[in-house]
Amino acid sequence: MIENYMVSASDLARLFEVTIRTIWKWHERGMPKEGRGKFSLLKCVRWWRGNILGDIQGETNLAEQKLRFAVARARREELRVLEQEGKLIDRDEPLQWLRGHVFEAKEAFLGLPRRMAETLAVENDVKNIEVILREEVRQILTDLAGGKVEIKNGN
Repeated sequence: MIENYMVSASDLARLFEVTIRTIWKWHERGMPKEGRGKFSLLKCVRWWRGNILGDIQGETNLAEQKLRFAVARARREELRVLEQEGKLIDRDEPLQWLRGHVFEAKEAFLGLPRRMAETLAVENDVKNIEVILREEVRQILTDLAGGKVEIKNGN
């Protein structure tokens, strides 16, 4: 039951997006505490709505507060459904994906001299060398853009 749901001061701080010090200041101002470091989430939200929310937003009527609460609850439910459907991703996934692609690009370009050494060693014309290198770089970029990087050994 939500009435019996207990949380720690750090949990409350995360929920209200404040510091733990602020939670303890609110407790000094009257926010209820149930036991040693435990707070009733429902009682704290009710206290916050009556004591802090009004201070932040100025005087608002109960209907406005209920509407805001309903919108927030609907948004939370929407996010929960999106998460269950697999439509939300962990915020670290794109960064890991990008790091992998940067690594692949780095390896492809760093391997270019080794792969091209024999071909370029027999070439005497600077223009032909430029064409060969430009085509190899273009192929690496095309492979990277297509999600496939084939690093040729040249052996």
